[in-house]
Amino acid sequence: MSELKRTLAEVAMYPPHPPRTASALYDQTHQQLVVTEDRPCEVCGVRRSTLGDPAANPYGAKALETHHSLIEWAGASEIDWDKLAADHPTLPNLVALAKAYHAHLDVHGTFEGTLDPAIVTQFVDSDEQLEVICDIHHRAALQGVHMITGPVWELQHYAAPGYHFVGPMAQSVTAVDPTTETGKP
Repeated sequence: MSELKRTLAEVAMYPPHPPRTASALYDQTHQQLVVTEDRPCEVCGVRRSTLGDPAANPYGAKALETHHSLIEWAGASEIDWDKLAADHPTLPNLVALAKAYHAHLDVHGTFEGTLDPAIVTQFVDSDEQLEVICDIHHRAALQGVHMITGPVWELQHYAAPGYHFVGPMAQSVTAVDPTTETGKP
């Protein structure tokens, strides 16, 4: 095994935004994906229904969460929705959002005006861009999508049985307390 140790320093420059609150659509989508459909964590496969089964929950997850996979709310006001829709042309809510965005571009391609928050919510909190991941793979130090680099986080999903792309495992399974740090700016 080859080990690469690195320290990541990041300065995220989010535009001014109000504190994050869950929309009714987010609550509904989360309920549908996590409770009704009992979807598994995208990384380890644990489901809400199998959290209590150590064989099905090797990381000791305590909850299944939903992660905004393409766009975080904190950055939504400064997204070029045309670019995002071009990369994801099969997402209907995103295509509708891009059309609304495009209608506000001036002749130089500069955005003028504001977008209806409801149309932004219709995409940002939809099942088109929310993914189910356990609390460990969402917010835990050394394993969570909000805590490590994208390339290493993605590798976790495709790891061969028994192989871990992150470590040390003993230190990496403690999730951030969701009452103090949500991973969401």
